[in-house]
Amino acid sequence: MELHVFARFHAAAGRDQRMSDVLHARVPAVRQEPGCLYIEACRSTRDPALFLLFSRWEDEPAFQVHAELQETNAFIATMESLSDRPVDVHRSRPLSA
Repeated sequence: MELHVFARFHAAAGRDQRMSDVLHARVPAVRQEPGCLYIEACRSTRDPALFLLFSRWEDEPAFQVHAELQETNAFIATMESLSDRPVDVHRSRPLSA
């Protein structure tokens, strides 16, 4: 069953450009991972320090492989270091499923 993942990252003062750069660098690689159906990073129009990441995965096991990759753990650690709030990640299923 398809899995959707929503993540919110809020940049600390003066770190928004670096956070944007990290997302730009990581997203294309994730698109190539097995099981990734879609991933896109966005920036809030109301709060330029707020970044959103939405991804769709074939299923929970496919996302779990992604979540356990060294590159994913390094990405999360970097985003946490740039954030002034806890990283907020939600796994979900479409209501239409």
